[in-house]
Amino acid sequence: METPDEMRAKVASKAATDADFRALLVSDPKAAIARELSITIPDSLTIEVHSAFECSVNRPGFPGG
Repeated sequence: METPDEMRAKVASKAATDADFRALLVSDPKAAIARELSITIPDSLTIEVHSAFECSVNRPGFPGG
């Protein structure tokens, strides 16, 4: 069985090279990850995928936060 780091690397690598997979990963991350890793993801687990070009940081008490 793959480690969590190996699974993340596999998904990231596929997303970097396959535009269709990347689009599915953004629109339906559970389906994309489950299919790529041949696993079942419980309904209770929430997965959010963010574009590498989008970043938001909320740091209360700091300028801009």
